Amino acid sequence: MAGKLNVCFLWHMHQPYYRDPSRNRYSLPWVRLHAIKGYYDMLAAVRKFPRIRVTFNFTPCLVRQIADLTTGGECDLYFELSQKSAQDLDEDEQILILRRFFSANWETMVLRHPRYRDLLHRRGRYVTPAELQAARRRFLRRIGAICRSGSI
Repeated sequence: MAGKLNVCFLWHMHQPYYRDPSRNRYSLPWVRLHAIKGYYDMLAAVRKFPRIRVTFNFTPCLVRQIADLTTGGECDLYFELSQKSAQDLDEDEQILILRRFFSANWETMVLRHPRYRDLLHRRGRYVTPAELQAARRRFLRRIGAICRSGSI
């Protein structure tokens, strides 16, 4: 092939605005999770090829959220819940964790990690509100048994 082929690599980064003004915090973890995984991975890949030029386009609301979460002292509800001890979670928080902490692509993000996969199987794949209550009771019994055995 004669001549050069000019290619433009343009990555458009965006997320909806997840800040809940009525609660004064971020309601979903996606900006934080993408920032520590996806966005960094893309930059690391580009660094391997210093002669290739790329353009990253970050939307203003994404930049604001990243700034809030990294330097503004803000965090999201999922991070707050994951920082609590199991015994400090109230019933609503326990149900929210069981319902929402598996909101990821199961094939690529859950099933390939043995412990995460085990937790999903213990909770159940598709759960109704009544099944979430039953799963909550199963987890509480398991936590109680672990605490009584002194394993933690």
